[in-house]
Formats: sequence, structure tokens, C-alpha cells
Amino acid sequence: MIRLPDYRLPAGTFMGVECQHSPLALWTLELVLEDARPKAIVEIGTGSGAVTLFMAAWALKRGAQVASFDILDRFDRERSTVPVMRRLQFEFTVGDCFAPEIAARIAALAGEEKALLYCDGGNKAKELLTFAPAMQSGGVIGCHDYGTEVFTGQVDGEMEKLGFERYVDPAAMKALYTLQAWWRKK
Repeated sequence: MIRLPDYRLPAGTFMGVECQHSPLALWTLELVLEDARPKAIVEIGTGSGAVTLFMAAWALKRGAQVASFDILDRFDRERSTVPVMRRLQFEFTVGDCFAPEIAARIAALAGEEKALLYCDGGNKAKELLTFAPAMQSGGVIGCHDYGTEVFTGQVDGEMEKLGFERYVDPAAMKALYTLQAWWRKK
């Protein structure tokens, strides 16, 4: 029997900040950003902020705006990310993404032309299905922990009903062990 190498890379850091995404997941995210070229990037589930910093660095180069929302404030201030965060100029809001005022802000940003929404909070299936209807044609939505916290049967049929199609080949995502899924609104 031929054994293939294990390409599941461990989470590491980005700019010295703990990152729960593998390097291949960040690479995939960059490919999605480069192809979609969003004007607005919305993240639910900031965590320690490494992926936020990654997207904000991309957005700074491309002239896009970034807004990130988390129920907790867990930015890694021990590694002096606050000055970097200020320089990258993104919006960070602490609060429940389903609270009416925050949900309205997320829906407004996700509803902008050429928006990208990345769901990585505590209830990814609900995040996807709550905010996907706000997105315009061409908008891109993705989630992390696909296959471990959110599953095909929970969202794929509903995403199709909402006018979304798969944006990145699911087999490639699985092969790269990125734990991501991506859709684009038709």
C-alpha cells in the first residue's frame, strides 16, 4: 500500500499572533481574496486576530475595508499588535453578531457590492444562513471549521436555495485540509 504524506499542517502564527488556521488555509484565503477582489471584508469570529490582520494587510494594499466582530475581545495585545491594528485601520466590534444592532451592521456590510463574508464564530451554520441573504450577486461567503463544526447537510442545500454556488472546489479544500468552504452568489 502506498502511503501519502500528511499535509495537515498545524496552526501557527501570523505576524507573531496565534492563528488557528493552517498556512494552507491562509494561502487559500489569499487566493480567494485575489480572485474575488472584495471592496468590503466582514469577519465573524475575530479570535486572537491573526486572520483579521491577514485580511487587513491584504485590504490595505487593495483599498478595501475590513470589519471584524467577536463576542469576546481576545486580540493578542501581549505581542504589540495594537499599533499594527491601528495602522491597518479596520473596524473591530465586540458583541454578539446576532444582537439586532450588530446584525444590522454585518448585514449592511455584507450587502455591499463585492463583499466577502468570512464566518468563524461560535455558530457558523447560523452565521452563514443569517447573513447570506443580505449579499449581492458576486458576493463571496466562506466559513472555517467546515467538516468539524459545520457540515454539508446543515448548509449546502440552503445556500443553493439562497442563490449561492460553490466557489472553491470542495475536494481541493479537503485535500489541503484547510477546513474551509466557499460560496459565491450567482
